[in-house]
Amino acid sequence: MKVVYRVYKGFYKYATVQVLLLILLTVLQKSVGFVIPLNLQALIDNVVYMEGSSLKVLAGGTIALCLIFNLILSLRYYVQKTVETRGVNYLKELVLNRIPLLRFEIWQQNGAGFYNQLLSGDIEATRGLIVQDFVTFATNIVYVVSVFYYMLSVSMELCILVLLSLVVMAVSSAKVLPAIE
Repeated sequence: MKVVYRVYKGFYKYATVQVLLLILLTVLQKSVGFVIPLNLQALIDNVVYMEGSSLKVLAGGTIALCLIFNLILSLRYYVQKTVETRGVNYLKELVLNRIPLLRFEIWQQNGAGFYNQLLSGDIEATRGLIVQDFVTFATNIVYVVSVFYYMLSVSMELCILVLLSLVVMAVSSAKVLPAIE
């Protein structure tokens, strides 16, 4: 992460507002994504136990949360693509500004195709590193801890079964995936 930050440090200073907006939208997306199942559980419990008094409120709340989630997801995607495009363009500009400063021997040794590949392919490959990987990693940790805590509060047995199934899936994939490759 330090290397990525060092490369994009100038970009982060330039696009601080957009990066912070992307972080905020990611946190909001995970938060609403966590609340929707809780609201849906309350709605289903109301239907099962025939408590019709709050049924309309919970149904409307679930629909509203789903619409808000879709709106946040769309906005986050738009901001993410905008930030990534600006970041890639920033890095391309850095490379283009340094090419004329190269000694002729280095230019001749690498050739024009090397720099063309650098600008068109290699820099584009860093697109996901600009903000997405770090933000997604941090919010996913908080999300998984929240879900784990909620599962523990609902049912200890269910939580243990889910954890055991994860261990079984991890072991089986470790055995099966190398055979597939």
